[in-house]
Amino acid sequence: MEKPQSSTFEQTRLELKQEQQMLQEQSAAWLLKRNALAVNERMQLDEQFNAIFEQLGTYFLTIQGSGLPATLGQLQDLIEQGASASTLGHHELGAYNLAMFIKNLSQMEDPEILALAEKVIKQAIVSGADLYQQKAYVGNGGSTCLEWVLLYLGQGIDANSLGLKALPPYMVCYRILPWLMGDDPDAGKGIRDFFYFEYFLQFLRNSPQVAPLQEKVMQRLMCHGYALFEYKTLNTPAFYFNKLAGMNLQWLTMLFPSDEPAISIYLEKLRRELDAGIIKDLLNAFTSNNKARKYFKSFFSSRPHWLLHAMIDIAPQEIFRLVQRNEQDILIPFLKHYKRDIAQLRNHHGQTILQHATTTRGVVENTLALLRNAHV
Repeated sequence: MEKPQSSTFEQTRLELKQEQQMLQEQSAAWLLKRNALAVNERMQLDEQFNAIFEQLGTYFLTIQGSGLPATLGQLQDLIEQGASASTLGHHELGAYNLAMFIKNLSQMEDPEILALAEKVIKQAIVSGADLYQQKAYVGNGGSTCLEWVLLYLGQGIDANSLGLKALPPYMVCYRILPWLMGDDPDAGKGIRDFFYFEYFLQFLRNSPQVAPLQEKVMQRLMCHGYALFEYKTLNTPAFYFNKLAGMNLQWLTMLFPSDEPAISIYLEKLRRELDAGIIKDLLNAFTSNNKARKYFKSFFSSRPHWLLHAMIDIAPQEIFRLVQRNEQDILIPFLKHYKRDIAQLRNHHGQTILQHATTTRGVVENTLALLRNAHV
């Protein structure tokens, strides 16, 4: 049985807070330096920064990176003098910008270049890069800095893919993730109905070399308050549940953690959106095979869990369906922790759960015995 996630979530929350606080302090120091400059000095530095930054694209188009370290060093010097990255272009087919640079991390392998790239990304964020408007082309339209990082982190490492082929660029994406996690001003306004947690899950692939980091990414997203089903979803909940059930059952239960202050915002959003359809999809994922059933029984039998109670309250018909399908492993945690609530359930005929079982074709004797012994 896996240990509870609460201490892990709290540690992750503190790490995120420290990273983001450090970034805010560096932004404040940079802004003091910039505000001390005359307006014409700022404009001159910004023009120099843009001109040099836009040259970066040619290195990746021609695959000739011999001058890349020197160029990255120039950008770093300009930002330290007070240059801003806020005026870089936004359009995915326009001038080279920070989102395009992050996209091109997949083409960087040299440790020296990756170290410089990480510094430039950080300093560009510190100096006001527009993280939610700058985009890099991806098939149909553009993706922002955070979207590219989540795509790479979800895909993992694959030598045969168009994404990241080695651990060093993956680690850069992992380290810069907290710096990109802010409050998207357009989220949920119809301007940019984009949901970062779902986006990560959509691209999530089996990648054993970085699986612990992929799990940590999910924890980071939850601690930040990104939720699963805000406003609308990219796919049905069943898509994500079945995908995780086939990859790592611990990840599936991690989406519905116990009460934990470190992820209170996530839990609040999750409970608000939880409905009978989502519960049905979740239970279907756990009843997809015997391994998943046994995991559900083990995980939810250890102690009472708010999700079990929510299932009874929100989707009582699903409990009757579990009886009809003889899902004994799934029923056991409900009967162990919420027997009184189960005993009070009635179907549309007014039958108790046991009466329903005795009058339903296909319910086997072991299921009937389980219910009788529970006195429901």
